[in-house]
Amino acid sequence: MIRDWRARLGGREARPWVAERGTSARGTPSSTLDILPPPGVTRLEPGDFVEAVVEHLVLPQHAADYYGPDEPLRAALAGMADTWRLVHREATGNDRVVAVTVGRLERLYPDVRVAADGGRAAFTIRGGLGHVPITVTGLPAHRGGRFVVDDAPVDQHAHGDDFWQTDHDPATGTWSRTITAPLAAGTAHAVRFDP
Repeated sequence: MIRDWRARLGGREARPWVAERGTSARGTPSSTLDILPPPGVTRLEPGDFVEAVVEHLVLPQHAADYYGPDEPLRAALAGMADTWRLVHREATGNDRVVAVTVGRLERLYPDVRVAADGGRAAFTIRGGLGHVPITVTGLPAHRGGRFVVDDAPVDQHAHGDDFWQTDHDPATGTWSRTITAPLAAGTAHAVRFDP
């Protein structure tokens, strides 16, 4: 899925063009998609560029192949496995809209990334299927603080603090914290990071 696209090709603003090619994967008919310059563009000009966010899906081909804990995905696989409808479900269900009330939105994909303001962040996410990665950047320390989703503190540990990730940005001297939050498509979820 092309989630974001900005391009200048052949000296002009360009939309993405896709060509489907048939193939055989281990004897099974399949297809691939190639992203191409638009028709008529035969060479790149100085200043041409492509900025894009492309989401690559890897989905179970058959319902019996899935062994994870995501019950909505399991139900979708029961009726949509090995069809275009499953990809369509992912494309529309993961079309995220984020409204930030504290902090600043940095990006929507692959993770929802919000820069904290004074160690705090607050925002609403609409859209997202399954476990959506959420990152808050610009934190003053690697310890402390917590995520709250829909007024419930996020507690996803199994062996201690093992379901989140913390990273250091040496250029700014700040930290980021990432979790994966189970979100339901079509529902607005309130997310906070409190120091």
